[in-house]
Amino acid sequence: MKRNSRPSNEDSSLSVKREDGLTILSISPTKPEDTYYVKLRAEADEALLKTGTGRLFIGFYPDPIHKAHWNNLTSPMRYTLTTPDGVMATPNQASAKKGPGESDTQPRQFWIDIKSDSKPEELHLKLDYYGCTPDLCMALTHEYTIRLQDENRGARTAGMNRGNRGQGGRQGDSQNERERGRQGGLQMTQIDSNQDGFVSFEEMSASIKERRGNNIDSQRLKRRFTSIDTDNDGKLSAEELENAPNGNGRQRGSNR
Repeated sequence: MKRNSRPSNEDSSLSVKREDGLTILSISPTKPEDTYYVKLRAEADEALLKTGTGRLFIGFYPDPIHKAHWNNLTSPMRYTLTTPDGVMATPNQASAKKGPGESDTQPRQFWIDIKSDSKPEELHLKLDYYGCTPDLCMALTHEYTIRLQDENRGARTAGMNRGNRGQGGRQGDSQNERERGRQGGLQMTQIDSNQDGFVSFEEMSASIKERRGNNIDSQRLKRRFTSIDTDNDGKLSAEELENAPNGNGRQRGSNR
């Protein structure tokens, strides 16, 4: 099965068009020890973050680490969003459309309108889906807490939602730091094939193999990945890519 190289930013039966400047939200799985074959991504527009009334984006992405895919011969994934008293979500539940063919890896994306007199701190999401890999396919339920706060110290989406930092960064940044941010964003754009705002080891490896061929040192690449993954969560954020040392051990933008 061929994996999609990059989803397009447009409305379709499976995806939605998203504007620049959405804020990536903090997400916590209820059972982090479980295996999650689908990655959840949640983002909020400025109005939702400031007032509690606005638009919430949620996207579900098959995890390339597990070579996960949707099985279109089974029931499609379904989310249910539970909100605090006084908070309305429309729609608070929905099922995805089935993708092309018997299986695919395209993301399933949704807009949800949130209405509240005050900003809620948390929303709770339940995902029912079939977790499918080349070796298995089973019905699963996963639950998450979505917090209406920045996932990564003010990180905002840009362009095609690839985790670039927006204009809301620290005041007084040097020209070198701003240039480093642009370089990091370019890397994220090139490597983040499933457009979830993070780079897995598999995505990094595939990108390098595409440019250099299969003759690469996998162990050396793994050490490189681990050195960049400063929070040891098994994935690279835009900020980690921005601050990654170059081949001589210096950070990008450093003149030392």
